[in-house]
Amino acid sequence: MKRIFLFLCFTFLIQSAFSQKYAIRAIPEGYDTWGYINLSGEIIIKPQFKTCYDFSENGIAAVSVSKTAFFPGVGFGGIPTPTYYNRKTTYQLINLKGEPLKLEIDEKFALKNIFGFAAKGYNNGLIAVKVNHKWGFLDFKGKLVIPIKYDMVSQFNGAYAFTRLKKQYYILKADGKEIPLKDNHIKIVSTFSANLLPFKKDGKIGYLDTTGKIVIEAQFQRVGHFNAGLAWASREDGKIGFINTKGGWVIEPQFEVVKNFDKISGLARVRVDDQWGYVGKNGKIKYFTLVEIQKDFSEGLAIGIEVGVENKKIGYFNNQGAWVIKPQFDAARNFKNGYAAVRINDKWGLIDTKGNWVLKPSFKKLRDVAVIKN
Repeated sequence: MKRIFLFLCFTFLIQSAFSQKYAIRAIPEGYDTWGYINLSGEIIIKPQFKTCYDFSENGIAAVSVSKTAFFPGVGFGGIPTPTYYNRKTTYQLINLKGEPLKLEIDEKFALKNIFGFAAKGYNNGLIAVKVNHKWGFLDFKGKLVIPIKYDMVSQFNGAYAFTRLKKQYYILKADGKEIPLKDNHIKIVSTFSANLLPFKKDGKIGYLDTTGKIVIEAQFQRVGHFNAGLAWASREDGKIGFINTKGGWVIEPQFEVVKNFDKISGLARVRVDDQWGYVGKNGKIKYFTLVEIQKDFSEGLAIGIEVGVENKKIGYFNNQGAWVIKPQFDAARNFKNGYAAVRINDKWGLIDTKGNWVLKPSFKKLRDVAVIKN
């Protein structure tokens, strides 16, 4: 019986692994527009887009569609002038075959300027779309699940977003239920993280929970999102530290600039007295003397350049300051879903977390790997 159970578990894991698909935004050699490739470097959707977004785990992506309207110019006295045109960018939702979804709305919709944040396509199975200056949400089947009526919206983070209709703010659940904020002196200043929403009142910032209740009083000058259980926050003097989800200081304010914590490495990049280092959740600061230029940790690795060398190549180091992938690249992106795009000379390729080539450098541009789960 035990052998049968282990066999079934093994079979399930194998099937799960093979059921996953991968899609990467890329501009291959010979093209000037974006398309999508797989982990083998094969084109799965022909490059044809000026702008496109990562595929969601449901296998849907938003892509731009530019339409040009021509207008013959007419000057004084009816004398013709040169023709001019107006190029308007709208968007489509496509599947992994490049086929457009049939939507419940007019397909001319916009994606940008969502509460001041750049659009990123789907979040938590929903995408915010703008039609005739109003916002709503579509699911991955193209169904309008939240009506297009709001003046502003945020993207979903977890099961919650927030919206504004005229002067009223709402917390919005993924099923479309609205929770109005009762205090009209509250202004929303960012998006949800860890089910907490930053708000501003009387010049100070605190956090609301998913019901609109104040759980961290407005007491900070600026705040960030929660990552790995902590969020950065600053006092009136501008010094920045890290708080927990109850608003208590875990790391006292002492930094000039900070970045978010990485779950795997357990470190966040910070600057003290014009020097960059990394702080752990215990408040201890690490300075890696072998690394000249240091970036944020992502999936346990950080981008850096080795001290004292002339070629200034880029590699990846771990939370002990040791090179895991030796400096050899001219440009690099953070790891996402176990892969990172890197550039040698003017060509981009893809590596895994051990530095092995998954795709040799041969692309004009390459972005992050998206995982699609069927």
